[in-house]
Amino acid sequence: MLQNNVVWGRGVHTLGTVFLNKVLENMGKYNSETVQFGETGKGKQPNYQLEADNEKVALNGQNHEEYGADQFDEEKISIYFSKADISEAVNVAKILEKNS
Repeated sequence: MLQNNVVWGRGVHTLGTVFLNKVLENMGKYNSETVQFGETGKGKQPNYQLEADNEKVALNGQNHEEYGADQFDEEKISIYFSKADISEAVNVAKILEKNS
């Protein structure tokens, strides 16, 4: 997975299957190929930003609805993750959740 430990010092897979599947759902809804996660919190339910049609959509990590901001501060947001990266993170999270 592409530079997965950039976010909160641990992998995106730690967000869990429920959260990540909702991110994937929103990526489909907004026709976005990439997502970035906010890095200011503890990485439990981070806000995230999608890029669709050359516009950024900020989403609240708790309810996965539009955040009300045009975009996040570039210094406080992760690298870009693709749909494939998030799908891979879901698969890793499934394995870890099954084994815990």
